Amino acid sequence: MNYTVISDLDGTLLNDDYRFSKFTKLVIRRLINMKIRFIIATGRHYIDVIKFQKKLDINCICITSNGSRIYDSLGNLIFNQNFSSDISKELQNIRAFDKDIFTHVYKDDRWYVNGILVKEKNNIKNISTFFDFKKRKILSSNISKVYFTSTSKKKILILEKDILNNFKNHVITTYSSPFCLEIMPNKISKGFALKFLSSYFKFHLKKCISFGNSMNDKEMLDISGRAYMVNNADKDLKQSLPNLSFIKNNSEDGVAKFLVNFFNI
Repeated sequence: MNYTVISDLDGTLLNDDYRFSKFTKLVIRRLINMKIRFIIATGRHYIDVIKFQKKLDINCICITSNGSRIYDSLGNLIFNQNFSSDISKELQNIRAFDKDIFTHVYKDDRWYVNGILVKEKNNIKNISTFFDFKKRKILSSNISKVYFTSTSKKKILILEKDILNNFKNHVITTYSSPFCLEIMPNKISKGFALKFLSSYFKFHLKKCISFGNSMNDKEMLDISGRAYMVNNADKDLKQSLPNLSFIKNNSEDGVAKFLVNFFNI
């Protein structure tokens, strides 16, 4: 069959509790046993993705940090792209003291967050490594992604405009949720990563089946031979790719049920 299956995690393959259902676990394992290439494509840090692979009891190719880091099925880093030190410093400073905006930084195998209040506002158990980098030196090297979270959509939109005005041709912006603005080095996206992998492993994009739910999935979905949004997909994604088909919600095992029907698992 030579198909390649690529899936986002949050809001797509994971349920609303950020877990794999028993059914989804079973289907993905059977998919792997059928020798069908399976790729995780996520904005998450690789140290988080390792944990999810263990829960699935599989080894697979991983697109992480929205494409800034790509790993083969043995866990070897096969692609990485970082910000320049100047850009990474400026991004960390741009809203460092705005109490309504939290700055998150992915550096090597660490996840830094600039506010202790994140412990109260988010499920800190889902963060692999937490540091308050206001009390540390600004991080300059090996930064693969910076992202900003806030409960104020207005502030996030203003921030995106400021970043695009200040760092034009140096960064790319996207959203993993309406309140999570993600910044990567220029030209980096899940779509870029999928193109890289198709060349690296010699598979055809026309034989790719991709699943997603947020704007950071757009480029990946757009270049895949078959692409599907879960019904719970973000409205902006639905508007940007109006011709895509829908599958059941993430909470209804939408991806797994599609795979069962498509591959006769």
